[in-house]
Amino acid sequence: MGASFRIKNQAFTIVELLVICVVIGILASIAIISYNGIQADARDNERTVDIDVITSALETHYNQKGSYPISPGASLDSTVKELGLTPKSVRAPGVSDSSPISLISKNPTDTSNPSISQYYYRSYKSVSPANASNRCTRSTDKCIAYEIIWRKEKDNSIQTVRSQFGW
Repeated sequence: MGASFRIKNQAFTIVELLVICVVIGILASIAIISYNGIQADARDNERTVDIDVITSALETHYNQKGSYPISPGASLDSTVKELGLTPKSVRAPGVSDSSPISLISKNPTDTSNPSISQYYYRSYKSVSPANASNRCTRSTDKCIAYEIIWRKEKDNSIQTVRSQFGW
């Protein structure tokens, strides 16, 4: 008796392959979205550390000299050096080393709306009210308070850090 062997073709159908491709695509998109969120969180954490370093240097300056530095304007590099900081320590994450320093105070048109690559520094000779007329702009001004305004990347919220003294 002869045995008949039948070879059965075992392969995926087109529909099964398409379903697999769709599932892989969905999983990949979820992974990419999660990765981007994690990256934004990391850059926001780096911004927070930058601000902590800057505020620490500003408070040390106040304790040693009795006032905060003036809003630097054109002399930003000298203010950064006066605080004992390096240009890299005041650059926002993702900004190249050849870009201008991110700590800005040359009376930008809208300091209440910084981009994620900028930190706005404003010093005041009086905080009642804390407006443009009370900002320290001359070397003879005694600056009793400051604020740094920056934007979080993750939720796009504006953050304001104020000096320990003067408010």
